[in-house]
Amino acid sequence: MLRNAGSLYGVQAAAYAAPLATLPYLARVLRPASFGQLAFAQSFAACATLLVEYGFVYSATREVAVARGDAAGMERIAASVLSAKMVLLAGLVLLVVGAGLGLQAFRQHAAYLWGAALLAAAQGSSPMWYFQGVERMSAASLRDVLARCTAVAAVFLLVRRPQQGPWVLYLFAAAALASGGYNYAVLYSQVRPRWPSWGGARQALWRGRGMFSFRLLAALYTSANIFFVGLFVPAPAVAEFAGAEKLARAGLGLLSPASQALFPRMSHLMVRDRRRALRAGRASLAVLALGGAILGALLAVTAPIAVRLVLGPGYGDAAPLLRVMALLPPLVAVSNVLGLHWMVPLRMERAFNAIIAAGAAVNLGLGAWLIVRLGPMGMAVATVVAEAVVVSAMLAVLRRRGFDPFAGRAAAGAD
Repeated sequence: MLRNAGSLYGVQAAAYAAPLATLPYLARVLRPASFGQLAFAQSFAACATLLVEYGFVYSATREVAVARGDAAGMERIAASVLSAKMVLLAGLVLLVVGAGLGLQAFRQHAAYLWGAALLAAAQGSSPMWYFQGVERMSAASLRDVLARCTAVAAVFLLVRRPQQGPWVLYLFAAAALASGGYNYAVLYSQVRPRWPSWGGARQALWRGRGMFSFRLLAALYTSANIFFVGLFVPAPAVAEFAGAEKLARAGLGLLSPASQALFPRMSHLMVRDRRRALRAGRASLAVLALGGAILGALLAVTAPIAVRLVLGPGYGDAAPLLRVMALLPPLVAVSNVLGLHWMVPLRMERAFNAIIAAGAAVNLGLGAWLIVRLGPMGMAVATVVAEAVVVSAMLAVLRRRGFDPFAGRAAAGAD
């Protein structure tokens, strides 16, 4: 299992790193105005992806992990998730039409909107939930990495002027469609297909509502930040905030694959062997928290150099933003483990979602108040405060219920 997790970590870390390889190039080629427009569209795409994905990467993964060895159960889960995806894609169309009518940035630059829509549809439809659940992610993730690397190469070859910013969205959308289509072919070579049905869609949507709420609320203080900033400030200022946030979250891209790879194992162990699951949860917390702290310290110390080397001229105000957001890697690493390795496998979704909702409210409320006064720096401060609120609340809930991640043994869970 450790060998599989290790190889999966390497493949998924490469998947996270591949798009970041274009950051220095695009920041210079597109220049702040077009780079800000692209970042605004990418943030919208990330949020729209969550509508189509619906949290199945966690809720359906957990169902598949429990149903392993049950062929009929696997067929039912796959059919219900696919049925739900069809309904969610229809919802995406309505969202995109509304954004096109309601947001001036997209009315003036429709190519960014439709590129973001295609990217959201392609990424949100991915069947990775199945491969995670059966713990056969390496090959599926490798296909995804190869597709993303192809898109990266195409960006370097084809995107040469600021006016070509939307091409980035279309190229990565094509890569996601190619890898997703291949992975669906593999899935249905292992699971007998069933016809989609409204009943199956309704069941999958109902079962996944808790994790969808979590993902949607979490996006309100993570993926949506650049989009939110773009509603208040011009594109060049969005570019500075986006550059700093992408650098801060680049480190998280090295930690997220490890957390995601361990999620199905934690879900399985919580059902089969809770004592062992809690030991594994404490170990993952120690390792990922330490990794986040190291990454955060490096970002804080090297912020001016990192901005100058990665983003280039015209982004000087991103360095102070990066120093503030350097607090995110350790905070997010801890919140991911406490939420996804502890609360979700322990079936604490209601408390989990309440905490995420509180974090989203703090992020948006404080952010809106501070952006008017401090510009993008206000959003950076609000994001860090929101993440700290989430970590504190998760610890409080777990300790109150007898699961102390920092204790020698979690009393309630060990008995």
